[in-house]
Formats: sequence, structure tokens, C-alpha cells
Amino acid sequence: MLDPVPTFLVRESVNLLLPFLTTLVNTSLMQGQLPASQKHATVTPRLKRSGLDPTDIANFWPVSNLTFMLKVIERAAASQLNTYLSANGLMPRHQSACRCMRFCSLELNQSRKREPLAMLGTGNSVA
Repeated sequence: MLDPVPTFLVRESVNLLLPFLTTLVNTSLMQGQLPASQKHATVTPRLKRSGLDPTDIANFWPVSNLTFMLKVIERAAASQLNTYLSANGLMPRHQSACRCMRFCSLELNQSRKREPLAMLGTGNSVA
């Protein structure tokens, strides 16, 4: 069992648990390591696509189920990293994955708009 307390119970008791959770997250981020209690996961093999041979181990993806607390720490680290990269102009301009309000479809539409402009200086046809 990964989480001894169901997530819904943690959510209902968040005001009581918040000081402890905050200390745990901040300590993990400052030390750059996870508490020993969070260094485990349940790995379940999942078939990549239906129709593949289930007797061939190469047809499976390993899916890791993480603890609730590990997910909270991971989200805090990602949030701090994204804030730092954005504030310092270090985010790639055209990255759409893992960014708030950025979607692959939006990026594809933007790249289609740029392509004809980039082609103008090459002597190639834009049509």
C-alpha cells in the first residue's frame, strides 16, 4: 500500500496537515532529496496497445504509481522550476509541453503561420 491515508481524507484535513506538508516539501527541495519513506512506487506492466502479444515482455510499458506526497513534492519542484525559467527568459520560445496555457495544437498553428515567412528568403515557392 503506497498511501496509508486515502487522498480524500488528506484533502478534508488539509488545514490541519498543511504545516507538516509544507515542511516536508520545503525540506525535500532544500536538501535536493526525498524522504526515505517516499522512495518507492508500485510498478504495473501495461500493454502498449491492444492486439499486441501479451506473452512478449517488450509489448509492455512500466507504469509507476507514486505516493500522494511524492506527487505534491514533484508538483512543487516543477512549479518552482517553471517560475525560475520563465522569470529569467530561459524557457524555449516554442516549447508547448508542460507549460500553462500552451498546447501542441496552438504551437502547430503558430508554426504554420511562420513557415511561409521563413520560406520567403529561400527562393522557394510559398504556395
